[in-house]
Amino acid sequence: MVVALIGMLAGLSVGTYRSVARQNLLATAASGVSSTIRAARNSAVSTGLPSRVFLDSERNRVSAFGYELVAAWSFEDLQELEPGAFLESGEVTRGAFREPAEPTRRVVAGDGRIGRAVGFPEEGGSLVAPGRSRYQSPQGFSVEAWVNFLRRPLEEGEGVGGAWVDPRRTETYSVLSLTGSWEFGLLGDGSLYGVIGDPEDRQAFIAATASAAVLDGRWTHIRASFDGLSLLLEVDGVALPWRPFDFERVDERDWPPLPTEVPSGGGDLVISHPARIFVGWIDEVKVRVAREPLVFPLPPEVVLLGDSRVIEFDSRGALDPVRHSSPQLVRLGELGPREAGAPEVAPAGRGTQVDPSTAEAESAGDDGTAEEPESMGDPIEALARYFEDFAAQGELDRSEDEASFGISPGEAEASEAEAARSIRRVHRIIIDLTGTIRG
Repeated sequence: MVVALIGMLAGLSVGTYRSVARQNLLATAASGVSSTIRAARNSAVSTGLPSRVFLDSERNRVSAFGYELVAAWSFEDLQELEPGAFLESGEVTRGAFREPAEPTRRVVAGDGRIGRAVGFPEEGGSLVAPGRSRYQSPQGFSVEAWVNFLRRPLEEGEGVGGAWVDPRRTETYSVLSLTGSWEFGLLGDGSLYGVIGDPEDRQAFIAATASAAVLDGRWTHIRASFDGLSLLLEVDGVALPWRPFDFERVDERDWPPLPTEVPSGGGDLVISHPARIFVGWIDEVKVRVAREPLVFPLPPEVVLLGDSRVIEFDSRGALDPVRHSSPQLVRLGELGPREAGAPEVAPAGRGTQVDPSTAEAESAGDDGTAEEPESMGDPIEALARYFEDFAAQGELDRSEDEASFGISPGEAEASEAEAARSIRRVHRIIIDLTGTIRG
């Protein structure tokens, strides 16, 4: 009898546990999704670099992308040198992680943006830091520096005749490179360029901004970032339009495709370059690499509603105003048992594979929800549901605790159309324009 009672109690306990776990399944999944989105936002705030979240409905998972600082030089260990003094042969300047950078030929110390900077007065001058495994990242990179560019003046008669193009655009001045993997710097006309791959390889992807992006004779902050989805070339915090080198901005469909990853060159980090020395001063160099994305797979019983799309945060942790004009809504649905004899219907959001680089432009609406693919049901029904949802939203209380488009975060009952697709409950997560995450 004792054994039988223990067995009965154990059975009741297991049943109760499973019931509670089932009730908390949607909330637990929503917590994991919110934490992943928050990780991307925190990365943007801590690094001062844009970050993004990929809502992958095809694979039913959420991925956060961010960067990690792996090398930095401020050259403050050269304070003992007078401006204009040269680094001795074999002398090194050490970075934030005590990584050494040794001069090739003559490197001069000078007044930087803050403290000391370095210049390269003769051909072949550069600073070389031995390659380390942490510098390699196929997912992407973000490199930046402060530069004081000394653009050479045009000679008499140079560039005269025809449709004028600055002849100095063919001159290349490297700021920083990882041998065989990437490089960025300035062209002679003051444009910013970035290379994904080996600059000596004709297959490398090379992009450049318009002329005079960087003015000479003043300190300017420049940055190049690539994360496998997009390339950003920034001057003083402003992302500038670019085009592949030697390509016209007539029809972007003729441009070579952007690479999907960074090649592994396994080489050294080089400030300036022996073959493309930087004419001017360089200060506050920073190298970041894209981390392995933080991936949260949802349990099989919970699905992302809507098509795949990308949510982007700017360098302050707010929604990127270029990509998002309204708050973003993430909806999760908990699958429930189908009624006997009900037809098998695919869960929402698992219809088609969507390219993350174009997913938002093609599928996301102003309220952050994605349009349902035609394969998900009757388009007339979908249109009717849209107007019903729109009318319902107008009747809700738009309090300060709710997102600006008038719906509350948290759990809610599924609509009739969603219930027909075997979705029992829905959980809403809202990201407002400031990047605040609710739900």
